[in-house]
Amino acid sequence: MGYRLTFHSFFKLVPGAKFSDRNNFQIFLIPQLILFFLLFFCFLVESSAQGITVSGQVRDSSTGLPLQFANVFVNNTTINTVTDAKGKYSLSGISPGTYELVVSYVGYITLNRKIELQPAKNPIVDFSLEPKEDDLEEIDVTGRMDKKWGKQLKRFEKVFIGNPLDSIAGAAKILNPWVLDFGEGKTSDGPRYFYASAQEPIQIENTALGYRIIYDLLDFKQTRNGFSYLGLSRFVEMEPSTEDIAAMWHENRQRVFFGSTRHLLKTLIEKDTSSKEYQVYKVNPFPVKYERTNVFFKELGNSLELVPIDSITIQDSIPGRNLLVSDAMLEAHHIKGFTLNNYYRDLKSPISWLTFKNDTLVVDPNGVPLDPAQLILAGHMAEDRMGRFLPLDFQPDLALAYLQQEASFHTDPNKWNSLREKPFVQTDKSYYYPGETIWFKSNMMYQNPIMADSLSQVLYVELFSENKELAATGTFPVTKGASKGQLKLPNNLPKGNYLLRAYTNWMRNFGEADFSYQVIPVLDLNEKVIGPVASNLEPEIDPEIELQLIPENIQLVPGEKTSMTLKLLDSYGEPVAAEVSVSVLNSNLVTPISEDPKTEAALNWILEPEMITPADSLEYSIEYGIAFSGQFFNRKDRPEKANITIVQGKYDDYGVVETDSLGRFYANGLYFTDSAEIAIAAFDDKLRRYGRVLLDEKLIPTLSGSFPKIDLLIENTKSKQRDYILEDMAGFITMEEVIVEDEKIETRQDRNYGYGSGDQSFTEKDLEKYLDFTLSDFLKRFTVQSNRNWGLNAGQIVMVDGSTEANLEFIQLSEVASIEIFRNNNHVFGSSGSGGAILINTKSGSRVVDDPEKKILDKDLFQLFTMGGFTKEQKFPDFENPTQNRSLIDYQPTVYWNPSLQTDPETGEVSFSFYSGDTETTYRIVIQGLTNENMPFRLVKDIRVGK
Repeated sequence: MGYRLTFHSFFKLVPGAKFSDRNNFQIFLIPQLILFFLLFFCFLVESSAQGITVSGQVRDSSTGLPLQFANVFVNNTTINTVTDAKGKYSLSGISPGTYELVVSYVGYITLNRKIELQPAKNPIVDFSLEPKEDDLEEIDVTGRMDKKWGKQLKRFEKVFIGNPLDSIAGAAKILNPWVLDFGEGKTSDGPRYFYASAQEPIQIENTALGYRIIYDLLDFKQTRNGFSYLGLSRFVEMEPSTEDIAAMWHENRQRVFFGSTRHLLKTLIEKDTSSKEYQVYKVNPFPVKYERTNVFFKELGNSLELVPIDSITIQDSIPGRNLLVSDAMLEAHHIKGFTLNNYYRDLKSPISWLTFKNDTLVVDPNGVPLDPAQLILAGHMAEDRMGRFLPLDFQPDLALAYLQQEASFHTDPNKWNSLREKPFVQTDKSYYYPGETIWFKSNMMYQNPIMADSLSQVLYVELFSENKELAATGTFPVTKGASKGQLKLPNNLPKGNYLLRAYTNWMRNFGEADFSYQVIPVLDLNEKVIGPVASNLEPEIDPEIELQLIPENIQLVPGEKTSMTLKLLDSYGEPVAAEVSVSVLNSNLVTPISEDPKTEAALNWILEPEMITPADSLEYSIEYGIAFSGQFFNRKDRPEKANITIVQGKYDDYGVVETDSLGRFYANGLYFTDSAEIAIAAFDDKLRRYGRVLLDEKLIPTLSGSFPKIDLLIENTKSKQRDYILEDMAGFITMEEVIVEDEKIETRQDRNYGYGSGDQSFTEKDLEKYLDFTLSDFLKRFTVQSNRNWGLNAGQIVMVDGSTEANLEFIQLSEVASIEIFRNNNHVFGSSGSGGAILINTKSGSRVVDDPEKKILDKDLFQLFTMGGFTKEQKFPDFENPTQNRSLIDYQPTVYWNPSLQTDPETGEVSFSFYSGDTETTYRIVIQGLTNENMPFRLVKDIRVGK
């Protein structure tokens, strides 16, 4: 038979999980990264000078007549031929070994047969093909491609062909996709599955490698836990049209081979320690409660143990076969490769994990496993599919081994696509009146979700009038890929179509294509929208995500509280983790107008990205907080290279940034709301201020292109449509003003001295097993500096009991009550914490004294600048609060707005509740968001309010 590619259960790779043995081992990679297991090899022995010839005849099994032009080939190779007029064939130059010989013919059932070729023996292998039964069915031809089938095709291609962002796999196209059929099923005792079948062999053309592959798909299934496919493939070399194309194909084939699994296994069996291609480590079982880090050099000697390459292979008893032996999972680093998608923060080598079932793997001299089911792969090597598959008779050009250092899509021009981001903005409603507030939520979509932690942490939201004048603006922090906030519309805002724009500074390098735009109509108070009215039945956005609102059929009781549950399931009926925003609108006050297709546009941006390459110089930086730039001039008013001290907040909170030779500098990562006074100066060797600083004006991008509009059907009314603007009546509640009372009176130490919780916490109980460590050794092992220290050279700060004034050498780990590590959530320390922070609380809590009046810098020595920060977050009126007047609900167009719901990953559920007003009406519930796997979704449901 053919070779089945089985992708077993995939792991969600989360740092900090704990396991005790290799059977339940999870690999800890960047959040959201999913790796599949790949079993993709067959047996092929290296060609010899005196090859074997296999010949025979192909006949019709029912008539006995010879079949001319039947395809005869060695599976997964370029070794192929066709039969002559007498049905005869001959394949020459084959080396001894075990092969799969395949015969296919249009209208007949494909046959394959395993053959064992012995030296100096030329076997004769005949075939009798059976005609296929006439199973033609009526074909229904429609005027356009079925939308669901098109999405299923993309789903199939991503699994079968490979990553579309890969310049190699992305060049592989299915030439006859119409032969494919898709469906879903469920076994009696197993999960739901997605399957594919093909009426004829699939024809694949890869213009990056120069091969055409004819693939006879025998079986394809994908479940939530992985996928497998079985088939027979014949490779045909394409004819290059120019010498340049021939050279490109030759080089690309080397790029695919070097760094592949076959290359690694060949290196292992040859015990090649001179080339320094790979380093291999044994993954040790994790102790109980051990937290594996993302720092390689901290894991080396703990969870990882270096294994000499020449110790893994032993000679098998059968000549020409090699036995790889390991009773532990192996971690292979391709040290001559490079990748952006990497687990370790301190390495850039592609990483793969290998497990040998039964602790052994038999491999031929070409690095091909004899039994592929005995090898389980994860990591970088598991990313390859048919789009990066070379025929097994391919022999590499060792003179071009250096090409592997440029290899893979991670470093080619299309890598820029993996650095793109786009806001998916959801507002509480579709149109507004002057004086109202636009409440919004924005989830950041990423072409490569792995980069989410490394891309922008600042979102700009702006509202433009039709004459492209700025009507409102705000700056909002992006936390864990999401941002929320509000824009208050002026009371005297003229009516018209406005444009809401959201973007990050980094996105400006790619042009405006990735900016988020949404038309926001603003009406006069005496205008009422009467259409076009949207249907309650929203068009299907993504058939792979099912949204359920529980209870499904309900009528709300006026003046009472209603609780509802949202449930998200994937196409296999499994729960989906997602960020959700919920808006409940009063249809008496908000006419449900036809929605623009922003959710579908977001889905298309993810599934069908337009490849964009930025300018040669990246003018706009990734912002990890409030950022600014400027220029320093010396006493002679000339630009000069200098160290600039920047102070935010207290004057013991400062950082230093170095200018270039033209005096230019850039500071990034500050965190404050509204505005703050920033002090900046340069000092000479005697700590005297000299020269001056000139800050750059921060300009917003020009709004170019045509101005989109929404044409609403409007009628004039005698009465105002908004008698009350609830936010004006109740007043905004800022998030900083919310007071939570508790019976327990917390100490400053309980509150971590106002700094909150870090990204990683160690309690006294956690520290007990490390009492043989010094405090300094512990911190060196378990802490990592922030990756957001761009511009400011403040480094990582360490605080003991709320103060930086402490000598760690005099503190024993047994005296420590807790340790908080701040890597990403480090803005609370101001500019001095831009490189990360460590907060240590001792058991005594009084080792050092924090003097809030202490200052180490004189304010008068600095130039002072007032700088705008993040827009202060406001709280939506909460009618569940007993202090809120619930009689005002009937005057509120948006009855409920919650942008921060998160479904339970175990159940896919999240609950919310709201009060209804006293007036009979219809509430429209709009639910939208982004799954943790970067897929947008939307659900709209109308519910009647009445007795």
